[in-house]
Amino acid sequence: MGVIQKILGKAEFKESKSEYFVIEFNKNNWIHIQNNSIRIEMTLEEFTHFASCVVESANKLIEYKNLNPTVYIMLKIISNFSIQISMIKINAI
Repeated sequence: MGVIQKILGKAEFKESKSEYFVIEFNKNNWIHIQNNSIRIEMTLEEFTHFASCVVESANKLIEYKNLNPTVYIMLKIISNFSIQISMIKINAI
């Protein structure tokens, strides 16, 4: 376990084998993505690339399923899980 500098995000799931996911910023610029059964270590550069891919995938899913992202996120928060988000910033590539 590294020295945690900041918790960047945490999602808790009520009805899932994965009880939660946490994204930690650790000493020496290492990022840990972990839950109750797995931990992934990434460099800051790898995490930035990974996070960009996740945002791009989410945008494609929203477009493919013709979802209203605001309504979809609010329904998920209310019905399935609680999520804490510090900040989301999406920039065009």
